[in-house]
Amino acid sequence: MRMPRWLAPALFVLAVPSLGYAGSITLSGGTAGSIPAGAGINDFIGPIFSGPIGGFYGSQVNVTTTLPATVSIDFFGGEADFDNQFRLGNTLLFDHLPGLHISPNIGSPLGTFSGPLLALALLAFHFDINSPATQLFDGSNLDNSGHALNAPNFFVSCNPFSGAPGAGGTTCDRLWIFLDDSGGGINGGGPDDDYDDMVLRVTIAAVPEPVTLTLLGLGLMGGSLLARRRK
Repeated sequence: MRMPRWLAPALFVLAVPSLGYAGSITLSGGTAGSIPAGAGINDFIGPIFSGPIGGFYGSQVNVTTTLPATVSIDFFGGEADFDNQFRLGNTLLFDHLPGLHISPNIGSPLGTFSGPLLALALLAFHFDINSPATQLFDGSNLDNSGHALNAPNFFVSCNPFSGAPGAGGTTCDRLWIFLDDSGGGINGGGPDDDYDDMVLRVTIAAVPEPVTLTLLGLGLMGGSLLARRRK
């Protein structure tokens, strides 16, 4: 069966998302590795993940897309002795109180945020650790690949369903962030290396530009007119 000529422009626009928009997250710096490390036990392995999680220590999270775009952040809970908070800019999005609070499965986050992406470069989030004792900012994340760091840091992964170091690479549209609040930096103890003190998933989605929607509309409208003439 031949495809109607009028349908070709519309299908072309749908098939080539690079016409007008693209969305991605890019990781800068860091060291490929996997979590948990040492004697750490990540409580998300089981409910959410099946085994060790591959990704990067010490990376910074950058947004490399064209605006307009949206950012969605899902919070899956955590296991921590501290009151840890996650903020985007200066806005408090999620507050994890001390204890074990974990989503039962990947389809049931404990909290969700979605809104317009206002700027590129760093994603501009930060954690309030043992709120308000100390803060950990995107752009100042420390590399704990040596597993001797007594300070808060986070691990990131584009594919947390693989245990291979660096799994998923350094560019993706959906990123998982694993906080290690490392009480050593606050109460004198050592790092636990479990990276389950807060777990979040960030998704960047580009908004189609008007030119793309216009081309799609013209293709569909042309098809409608052509179909009427043939009747």
